[in-house]
Amino acid sequence: MAVLLGQFDTMRDLLHRYQDAKVWRSGDGRIFHEFFVRLYALMDEYMIYGGALERAGFELLCKEEYKRTWRELTGIVSVNPDGQRGTYDEFRSGAGKSLGEFENELTRRSGN
Repeated sequence: MAVLLGQFDTMRDLLHRYQDAKVWRSGDGRIFHEFFVRLYALMDEYMIYGGALERAGFELLCKEEYKRTWRELTGIVSVNPDGQRGTYDEFRSGAGKSLGEFENELTRRSGN
């Protein structure tokens, strides 16, 4: 469990340093996203086994930190970086959506 948390922390820190250095190139977001998707799959599977261990009476170390990290990863993998590129380009060109339009789109996508 601690190893997965360490990998997430390392990659998140690397991503932040990389972004701060302003050396971002086309496709870089995809590389980071793919890593986080693979890590999410491992953590998701580990949650299944962790639940079974708890039901068997074992105590899991780092459980709360693990759950927080899993939730953060859930948010990261839910955003498709390929779809974001067009949004950034629209924003830069002044053709972006207003906040109200964005809210309406989110509401429509969530089915509410």
